[in-house]
Amino acid sequence: MNNLRLIPLTLIALFLASCSNSDDNNDNGPITGNFFPSTIGDLWTYDVEGTNSNDSNLNFSETDFIGVGTSQSNNFTLIANNNISPASGVMNALLVDGILTKGESTLNYSGNLELPAEFADFSNTEIPLQNILLYDLNASTNEILSEVSGSFSQNLDLDGDLLPLTITYTLTTKKISLMNSLNVNGETFSNVFRGELNLSMKVVTPIDLLGLGNPVDYDLLATQDVITIENYFAKDIGLIKSEAIITYELDPGLISILNDLSIDLGIPEDLTLENTQEIVNYLISE
Repeated sequence: MNNLRLIPLTLIALFLASCSNSDDNNDNGPITGNFFPSTIGDLWTYDVEGTNSNDSNLNFSETDFIGVGTSQSNNFTLIANNNISPASGVMNALLVDGILTKGESTLNYSGNLELPAEFADFSNTEIPLQNILLYDLNASTNEILSEVSGSFSQNLDLDGDLLPLTITYTLTTKKISLMNSLNVNGETFSNVFRGELNLSMKVVTPIDLLGLGNPVDYDLLATQDVITIENYFAKDIGLIKSEAIITYELDPGLISILNDLSIDLGIPEDLTLENTQEIVNYLISE
């Protein structure tokens, strides 16, 4: 009798396993597919929503029209809004500013990551990216796909006095999962790659508190994630959704020291921007 009772439970378990939302099982061989069509004439329309934690007047709702600009062999470029206005979606803006290269199961990006205008006071340099993997269908769950680190210097102008800054960063991309399906704006898309692009940053400045000519390095920005973008690429469609969070928090210890010295940096101590783009229409010729 106990064995008979186990039979339905086993069937239920098998059924539930077959209904999993993600599937990274490559037992049937490598996964391939066109997760970003690239024929001239292919078009995507996105609803873009942006919010600003410090000023709701800067919240916005826009529409991005993204098309294939050039396409040769496995390389292609994108254009935004017929080159009349820049893309409002964070990921759209990044894609438009570079060259994309497709493999049978991969998508590489080469271009520049332009940091948000809100970072200009302490980081106004574009970060060059070369052959960064945006997706690899056959990577393992949570596998790092690409990683690049670097540093640069600039000055923060404090009413004529220049505060030297050293900025170090690390950019990574990774695969989060392969999803059987995802619903976006009422449409269900099958075979979806979910990935992440992340930028962490640290900003250091030397300060001579005692005026003795012996400056000590302080963190203006302790190491933290300043840009995180989750992207969803659907087979035969391309990018269907992207969620970006741009945030920073200046080091409260240094802010306290500067306040004691009556030094005002003139920039917000913290900021969070959220930017979401979701596909609403598309025209794919392939």
